[in-house]
This record gives sequence, structure tokens and C-alpha cells, in this order.
Amino acid sequence: MWFRLSRRVTAIVLAATFPVLAAPADVEREIAYLLNYIQESGCTFLRNGVESPAVGARNHVQRKFNAVEDRVRSAEDFIQLAASKSTVSGEPYRAHCGGHDMLTGEWLMQELARYRGRLAR
Repeated sequence: MWFRLSRRVTAIVLAATFPVLAAPADVEREIAYLLNYIQESGCTFLRNGVESPAVGARNHVQRKFNAVEDRVRSAEDFIQLAASKSTVSGEPYRAHCGGHDMLTGEWLMQELARYRGRLAR
């Protein structure tokens, strides 16, 4: 009886712990994907009234991420803390892509959902 209970408890503890251990790698992959998505988008980005090409926007978001990395626990945190708005002015970042103007935070959240959907298949 004790042996069964012990195995069961061990299995529950391992099952509960495994996703926590796996999560940082998943978060890193998602953030790397989003940074690459920004760079490869071909979009023009508007930040504090100044337009920049995709590579410049990616580099800016990377620098911001480096500054807040200790607070980022998810790709959503990354988007909110590093890729959505100016920490100086509070103005939201915008992306101009293929004739569409979007808030960068919303644009990246949509892409993150698409990315996760592709992985789930």
C-alpha cells in the first residue's frame, strides 16, 4: 500500500514539475520567433513619431527585452514589456505592413497565437 501511494505521489509531483521545467525553453523559442518575425516582416515601425525599418525595430525591441528580461516569464510578458509601447512616452508602437496600420502589441499577439496553433498541430 505504501509503495503504491509513494509511486502515485512521485508521479504527481513529477507531472506537476515537468511543465515548469520545460517552460523557459518554450518561452525563449517564442521570443526568438517573435524577434525574427519583426525583423523579417518587411514592415515599417513607428516609435515616438519616428519611422524605422524592420531590422531597426527588431534591434530596439531586443535592447528593451535585455533590460527587462528578469521580469519576462512568458511571450506575452515580452510583448507587453518590450514590444508594445514606449517606456519614455507611453505611446504605443505601430506597424505598417502591406497597407495595414496596426498596434504592434496586437500584431505580435496575433502572430504568437498563429505560431502556437501551428505547433499544436
